[in-house]
Amino acid sequence: MKINEIIRLIENGSAYRINFENKTFKLDRQLVTVEFDHPDDVKQTLLDYFENYKTSTPSSRSNSKYFFALEEHDLSTKQLIDNEVRYIARARLELYVLWLIINKLWDFGDKWYWQSEVDPKLVLFKKWFD
Repeated sequence: MKINEIIRLIENGSAYRINFENKTFKLDRQLVTVEFDHPDDVKQTLLDYFENYKTSTPSSRSNSKYFFALEEHDLSTKQLIDNEVRYIARARLELYVLWLIINKLWDFGDKWYWQSEVDPKLVLFKKWFD
């Protein structure tokens, strides 16, 4: 299923669950295969999705067990009004990372993790990719 279709279903109330360790994505309790168009710049796309998630508008289902976002009091009024709902931003980010994991599109070198130089709160763990 294409990422845009999945996001549309989630926006319309479908529940999802992502597990990096098991490399699975469930939409309404059913396993789904995610299809992405390969971006020109894989790393920049990850950074963009993370920034979108980090500054998204919090909601009751917004916390990720993999990534940290800003608290509501750390966001400007403009960000709270204009930015994407966190649940959707989280889905977009986690689906992209799952796609990276499944396609083994990240280089860790000899380290067990990768940490962004742009935003140190963005960390990927090699064990997710094994």
